[in-house]
Amino acid sequence: MKIIAVGLGGVFGSIARFYVSKYISLRTANSRIPIGTLVVNTLGSFLLSAIVFGGSTGDAADTELRMFFTIGFFGSFTTFSTFIYEDLALARHGEIRNAALYLLLSMVLGISGAAAGYYSIISVTGG
Repeated sequence: MKIIAVGLGGVFGSIARFYVSKYISLRTANSRIPIGTLVVNTLGSFLLSAIVFGGSTGDAADTELRMFFTIGFFGSFTTFSTFIYEDLALARHGEIRNAALYLLLSMVLGISGAAAGYYSIISVTGG
């Protein structure tokens, strides 16, 4: 059942990434950096961190649900390869400042999102 949980999570995560990224990109069409991917990766970092640090009961159903989200859903929702491709495309087109800005924002917001997810869960669970 674990492989099915991961596979289904991947299907839903990639569909969610497509729609969230497209929605954001359409509303930020004038941006010089790929805001859609930036938002998806930041949101994914926040939510993945909240799930990972949210605790586990250790039973089989809990393990499969966590795998559905952590490996499946967020593995396909967040996208390191697209981030790298978009950053290199900016640099290749001579937009070195925008490539550097995108790289910096991706790192800072990704880490900040993960930290916010962690501290949000800690404040809710008290642990």
